[in-house]
Amino acid sequence: MAKDKKNSSTIRRKKGKQVAVALQKLRGETSNRTHYLGSDDQIAATDMEEKCYLFDERVLGASVLRRLMLDNHCLFLTLLAVRFANALLLQTQYVPDEYWQSLEVAHKMVFGYGYLTWEWREGLRGYSYPLLFAFFFKVLSIFGLDSRMMLVKIPRLIQGVIAAYGDLQLYKLSAKLGGRSTAQWTLICQLLSWFTIYCCTRTLSNSTETSLVIAALSYFPLPDYPSKPGDLHKFLLLAALSVIVRPTAALIWMLLCSWHLQRLHGSPMFARVLGIYISVGVSTFAASCVIDRIWYERWTCVQLNFLLFNVIKGGANIYGVHPWHWYISQGFPVILGTFIFPFVIGAYQSKNKTLLWIIVWILATHSFLPHKEFRFVLPALPLAMHYCGVYFQMLCAPPSLKKIKHSMNEVKFILPESSVGTIPNENLNETELEHDNGSQSSDTNGSAQTFVKSDEMRQSDEKEKTSHTKVNPNSKLITEEDKEDLKDDKSCDKSDLLLEKKDLKVTGSIKSVPIIKSTKVSSAEEHKLQEAQRDRLHTQNLSKAKILIFVLALTNLLPALYFCLLHQRATVMVTKYLQETSLTTLDMNVLFLMPCHSTPYYSYIHQNITMRFLTCEPNLLGIANYTEESDLFYQDPKGWLKKEYSNSRRKWPTHIVYFDVLHWDINSVLIQGGYKLCQEFFHTHLPEGRVGGSVYVSCR
Repeated sequence: MAKDKKNSSTIRRKKGKQVAVALQKLRGETSNRTHYLGSDDQIAATDMEEKCYLFDERVLGASVLRRLMLDNHCLFLTLLAVRFANALLLQTQYVPDEYWQSLEVAHKMVFGYGYLTWEWREGLRGYSYPLLFAFFFKVLSIFGLDSRMMLVKIPRLIQGVIAAYGDLQLYKLSAKLGGRSTAQWTLICQLLSWFTIYCCTRTLSNSTETSLVIAALSYFPLPDYPSKPGDLHKFLLLAALSVIVRPTAALIWMLLCSWHLQRLHGSPMFARVLGIYISVGVSTFAASCVIDRIWYERWTCVQLNFLLFNVIKGGANIYGVHPWHWYISQGFPVILGTFIFPFVIGAYQSKNKTLLWIIVWILATHSFLPHKEFRFVLPALPLAMHYCGVYFQMLCAPPSLKKIKHSMNEVKFILPESSVGTIPNENLNETELEHDNGSQSSDTNGSAQTFVKSDEMRQSDEKEKTSHTKVNPNSKLITEEDKEDLKDDKSCDKSDLLLEKKDLKVTGSIKSVPIIKSTKVSSAEEHKLQEAQRDRLHTQNLSKAKILIFVLALTNLLPALYFCLLHQRATVMVTKYLQETSLTTLDMNVLFLMPCHSTPYYSYIHQNITMRFLTCEPNLLGIANYTEESDLFYQDPKGWLKKEYSNSRRKWPTHIVYFDVLHWDINSVLIQGGYKLCQEFFHTHLPEGRVGGSVYVSCR
């Protein structure tokens, strides 16, 4: 009997392995993987890889989003629509670089007027990224469509295309590492991330860098994962472009490319792969140098200049210095927001830690740079969303029957005390179970019930009694063969052995031990109990996922809307006012009395009028006791105005733009000059330092 059950168990295990191997072959993974799924849990995990409970009726339901995710083409169109809406939603400013290092340069390249900051004079920035926007500006100019609105919206829509491509590649990367269901959860988390919504469609080099890094990683030849022909070329091209857009991306590829070449070292493929590295890298950077040669009118390597100035010389320190732990203690947790909780749990539960190590590497290398900003670690954010997807997929997956079997308490059915027999003290040398010879009974309240074995089972039990041990006539001895039989049969629970010798602590004062009547639950009934328990736990987990998604959506979309629509909006809105005013004002002259680069410039006004702002250039010439122009102004606002305008032949501007915190410092001078308050714009609920809650425009 035991032998037959062993054979049946072995057959079930072999069939499970065959099913798992067949599923792997269908996915085309057996050629690269060196292990096969074998256990019941692994087989269940294989089945769950393509099963996503995101669209279960207990979570999101059969939403239209499910149909849009059927293929990559529909998914990309959906992502385009989402990111276009994201781009058109933006009404605020984040940092000056989104204008001064991209759009302002492109405007000057096409229309001939604009302002280039000191970085461009020193050759620290490359023209490759602004050239993207300059191309579309030129097309608009040719067809006479270069209105202010088009010059503002088109670049953001271009960034929307780049962001949508990055989202699609994140989906593919997550599917490659964790399956399609994990990828769907990852994409939902990516679309809900407040900082991604806030940054991804802005004309920042960090936003483009992030999309290129994610796209390159989706083609990176990870070990134990299949690669298609041409993936290596795509990976190297995208990685090189990310470095051209923002040289700090090289920190990521230093690690991954070294790892890749180290794995291939000594193999016949090493020389060929190294040749591909060199050819793609040299050709890409040569093209970048040619573009910069055309616009700088001299040969220069901006990537090298950027490294020397910001890293070697520490030139970036002029914008502020932060402690080494800032990214760990503040920067990364802030941009993660409430996603930090599923990220930590998912990273801990995930078996593949490759992306986690890349996140750690990004945070560690950037921590050595004194100047830190939230946007500098933006490439790590989509990678963190993958582990959020892992968390949700593991949360929604049905619990394994094996774990439920271990977690469920043994079902014990105890008869009334009157029907409990005893085992004499001298007979405690073996484990015994007493079997009831009567019919099913219940207590006076009908609350305790038991199951009675059939006559055939009792007769079988009688035959298996041993003759060398004295036992109670109504009891049965469990032999070693029976124990082995029970262990091999997965349908039988260990609760059939209610008393074992090691559980009986016998002392001289104990004369007898009560015998608890056992119940024999059939395998079908036991399976039904386990299935019911699994369904209950699964429903609870799906409810948790639904609540958590709602909480994450609420805690991310609200701040995203606030920062995209309200926070720091006046510096953008004032440019629209100035552009409209310039159409009816002759010889318009604008003075910005604000921290340097607080507003967009010619790229948002698109009128060749006279404008001036307070500069903040570093002391590149090494002048003794050097002070920036903006600092000179704020030391004595009235004195600076009188010196620059009242006591000189310089003509007073027609319009002066400033924050409300400066109003009472210069109000008397403005009144003397014949100025009045013409317009006021709300800026932020969180004024700080020289940045006020509103922007004033005084005119004469």
